[in-house]
Amino acid sequence: MELHGRDPEREALAAARAAVRDDGAAQVVALVGEAGIGKSALLAELRERALADGLLVLEGRAAEHDRDVPFGVVVDALDEHVGTLNPARLATVGPELGAVLPAAADPAGPPPATDDAPGPAERFRHHRTLRALLELLGRERPVVLLLDDVHWADEASLELLLHLLRRPPRVPLLLAMTLRPTGAGARLLDAGRRASGWREVPVGPLASEAARALLPAGLDRAAAERIVADAAGNPLFLRELGRLGEPAAATLPGTVAAAIGQELDALGDGAARDLLSGAAVAGDPFDLDVAAAAGGVPASAAPAALDVLVAADLVAATGVARRFRFRHPLVHRAAYDATPPGWRLGAHERAAQALAARGASPAVRAFHVERCAAAGDAHAVALLEAAGIEVQPTAPGAAAHWYDAALRLLAHDDDDGRRRLLGPWAQALLAAGQLEESLAALEAAAELVAPGDEAARVELAVQAANVEVLLGAFDAADARLRALEAHVSAGAHPWLMLHRASAAFFRSDAEAQLRWSQQTIAALDDDNDAGDPVLRAWAEAVHAGALAEVGRDAGAVVDGAAARLERVDDAALGRAPRATWGVGGTLGQLERHRAAVVVLTRGVRVARATRQDHLFLHLHTLLAMNELPLLDLDGALAHVEAAEEAARLQGLTHELAFALCQRGRVLDARGEPVEAERAAAESDELLRALGAPAARPTVAAHNAIVRLGADPERLLRALADLAGPDVGRVGRTGLSPLLIAAVRAALAIERTADAERWTVLLEEIAAGGGLPATAVRAVRARAELLLAAGDGSAAAGAAANAVAVAEDADLPAEALASRLLLGRAQLAAGDRDAGLDALQRAA
Repeated sequence: MELHGRDPEREALAAARAAVRDDGAAQVVALVGEAGIGKSALLAELRERALADGLLVLEGRAAEHDRDVPFGVVVDALDEHVGTLNPARLATVGPELGAVLPAAADPAGPPPATDDAPGPAERFRHHRTLRALLELLGRERPVVLLLDDVHWADEASLELLLHLLRRPPRVPLLLAMTLRPTGAGARLLDAGRRASGWREVPVGPLASEAARALLPAGLDRAAAERIVADAAGNPLFLRELGRLGEPAAATLPGTVAAAIGQELDALGDGAARDLLSGAAVAGDPFDLDVAAAAGGVPASAAPAALDVLVAADLVAATGVARRFRFRHPLVHRAAYDATPPGWRLGAHERAAQALAARGASPAVRAFHVERCAAAGDAHAVALLEAAGIEVQPTAPGAAAHWYDAALRLLAHDDDDGRRRLLGPWAQALLAAGQLEESLAALEAAAELVAPGDEAARVELAVQAANVEVLLGAFDAADARLRALEAHVSAGAHPWLMLHRASAAFFRSDAEAQLRWSQQTIAALDDDNDAGDPVLRAWAEAVHAGALAEVGRDAGAVVDGAAARLERVDDAALGRAPRATWGVGGTLGQLERHRAAVVVLTRGVRVARATRQDHLFLHLHTLLAMNELPLLDLDGALAHVEAAEEAARLQGLTHELAFALCQRGRVLDARGEPVEAERAAAESDELLRALGAPAARPTVAAHNAIVRLGADPERLLRALADLAGPDVGRVGRTGLSPLLIAAVRAALAIERTADAERWTVLLEEIAAGGGLPATAVRAVRARAELLLAAGDGSAAAGAAANAVAVAEDADLPAEALASRLLLGRAQLAAGDRDAGLDALQRAA
C-alpha cells in the first residue's frame, strides 16, 4: 500500500531501524493515534523495509476477543518462528518458555508441576524467559518485533511489554507497536516516556492533498471535496467513504459503519455471509474451521465461501495456514454487531464445541462459553473454573475474570460452589493487584463459612488482615483480628495474637508488638498448640524483634527461634511458611545476616513447593537486604529485582518503594551510581504519592544516602530528624546505618558537635547488646571522630578493633568499611606501610 503524507512518521521509523541495524541499539517505537488513522499501514511499511534490510521480522496483532488469553499477542508474534528453532537452543532460554509458547512445549504434553514452577506472584520469570528468547534471536541478527493494536493486548502481554521497557534486551532490537492513547495504551505510553530508546510517533490526520490521493480516481470532484472534509484526514474513513462513492450523510464513524454495512449486505444470503458472521464470532484473526462451525457452514462449502470474502476485500490471509483476518477491526466489529442476538448465542456455542473437539484449552474455549452459557449450567461453571486455574500462574487478572464469570453462572442457592470459587477468586485478584476487590471477596467467603468451621473462619480473617496490611490499613487489620478473638476457641488464640503482634510491627508500635508476642508465647505454653514448633519459633522471633526495639538484648531469643525452626522438616514448615519471613526477618533485623539468608532461602523453597505466592515479595526483599551486608552483590541484585517486579505486577506501591530503595542501595554498592540514583528517586516519588502515614522515614533516609552521598550538606538536611522525634518511627534497629552515614557527612563539613551527638546515640544503641553490626558502627564512628580530631594512632586502634569485631561476627561489608578506615588512620598516624597494606587488603 502506498503511503501519502507520512514523511515525518516514516523518517522516525527509518531512524529507529538504522539505529538497530547499524548501531546495534535497542529501540522502541510507539505509533499513536485514533482508529483508522493509518498506524497499521506505517507498521506494514516498516515490515517491508526491515525485511529488505535482512532483519528478522516477527509480527503479532492483539485481538479484542483474546484479552483474557495469556500472552495472546506474544504467541501470535513468536510462536511460528520458535517452532522452526532447534529445541536444544531453546532449552538454553529456560524451562518456562514452554508454558508461554505452544511451539516450545514438550510434544508429549505438559510436564508435571514442579516445586520451582513460577506461580502468579513470580510470573515475572516468564517475562525474563521471553526477554532471554529475544536476546537469543538478536545475537544472530537484529530483530524487529511488530505488534499491532496493543491497546487490546491481554494483561500478560502488557506486563511483558512493561518489563521490556524497564529491562530492554541487550541485543539489536526494534520493538514497534501501534496503540490508541487509552486504557492499556495509556499505561504503555506512561512507562515508555521513562524508558531508554523510546520514540513516540503521533499519527495524525492527513493533509488535504494526501487525503485526496486515497480516493478513487473517477470520483466526482465535488463529492471528493466533501468526503475529504467529512473524513477529517482519517485514511480509513476516506477509503470507506470512497468505496461508498458519496460524502457522509450522518456523523462519522456512523457513516463508515453504514458503508461497511452496505458491503456486508452486498454478500446477500448464503454461505459467504454465514461464514463472515461465523468468523466475526470466532474472532480476529479467525480459524477457518472454527468460523465455519460457528456460522453453520458445511466444511465442504467453506473454501468457496472464503474465496468470496477475500475477493470482496473483507478478509485476508495472515500467512498461517487456515488462519485469516478481517480487513480492519471496524469491519470485524460491524460484522459481529450485524448478527442477530439469538443467532449469536448459538454461534458461540458452536464455536466452543468446535474448539473442544480439536482439544483447545479451557482458557481458549472460555471466551465463547461465557457468552452462551445459561445460569445454573454446571458444565459451563466447571469450564470457566478450569480456565481460571489454567491461566492463574501467568495471568491472574484473566483468572479473576473467569472465576467471576463462573460465580455469576452459579445457581442462586449453590453456596458450596461459591465457597469453592471465592477463595481462588480472592487470590487471583490479590496477585493481579486488585486489593480492594480481593478483600471484598474474602469477606464474602467469610459470610459463607459453615457454622463450626473455625479453621476456615480464622484463615479467612488472617488472609483479609494480610490484604489490609498491604493496603496500609494496619489499624483495620488489627481490629479485624481483635473482633474475631471473642468468637473462636482458646486453641486459635495464639495464632490470632501472633498476627496482632505482626500488625503492631507494621504500625511501628514496639510496645504492642512486645505485649502480643509475650501473650502468644504464654498461650502456647498453656494451650494444646504448645507442640507446634513452627508457631513457637515464629512467636519467639517476633518477640525478639520487639525486645530489640525497646533496647533490650534479644540475640539469644532470636538465635533460639532459628535453632527451633531448623529442627522442623519442610513438611511441617509448609503448613506455615510465613514463619520463615518472621524468623529470617528478625535475624536480619538483629544483624545476623548469614543465618537470615539460610532461613529466607528455605522459605522461598517451601513457599514455592506449597504454592504460597504471597510470601515471595517479602522473602525476596529480605534476602536482598541480608545479602548486601554480606557483599553478595549479585545475589542481592537478583533478589531485589525479583521483589521489584513482583511489587509492580501486584500494584503494591509501598512495597515497590521499599524494593526500589533496596535496589538503589545494592546498585550503589556495585558502583552503578546513575541507576542507583534513578531507583532511589523513583522510590521517593512513590513515597510522596503515598503520603505521610505510609512513607517510612527509614526508606526516605536510605534514598537520601544514595542520592546525596556526594553532597554532605544536603544529605544532613535530609537526615536532620534522625536524633529527633523520628527515632521512634525509624526504630532503634534501623538507625545505625543511617547514623554512621550522618557522622561521616557531618565530619566532612566540620560539624563536629553533630557528629559527636550521633556517635553517642550509636553507642547507646550498641550498649543494648545483640546488634553486632551496630556495635562495629559505633566503634567506627568514634574512630572517625578521633581521626577528624587529628589523633591518627587512637583512630587506628579503634578501627582495628572494629575490623576484629566485624570479622568475628561475619560481617564482610562492615569489615571492609572498617579496614578502609584503618588504612586512612594509619596513614594519618605516619605508618605508611601499614596503611597501604590495610588499603590493599580492603581492595
